[in-house]
Amino acid sequence: MKLSPNMEIVQNGTDEQFITWLMYIRDFTLDHWEKKLIVPMINERCERMNLEWHWGCCGTNVIRRKDDER
Repeated sequence: MKLSPNMEIVQNGTDEQFITWLMYIRDFTLDHWEKKLIVPMINERCERMNLEWHWGCCGTNVIRRKDDER
C-alpha cells in the first residue's frame, strides 16, 4: 500500500521535517479517512520523541516536550 504524502512524512520524514509538518498541519486539510489513520501514527511518533501535540488555533498546533509539563 502506498502511503499518502502526509503519512509518508509521519513515517519516513526526518525529525525536523516531521515537527515542521506537525506544527502547521490543519485538521481540515486532512481527508476524513486519513485523519482516522494518521492521528494514531502522529501520537506514536510523538511518544517515541517524548513530545505531545494538540490541534491549535490561528494556524499553529501546540507541540511540547513531556518534560516541560508543569
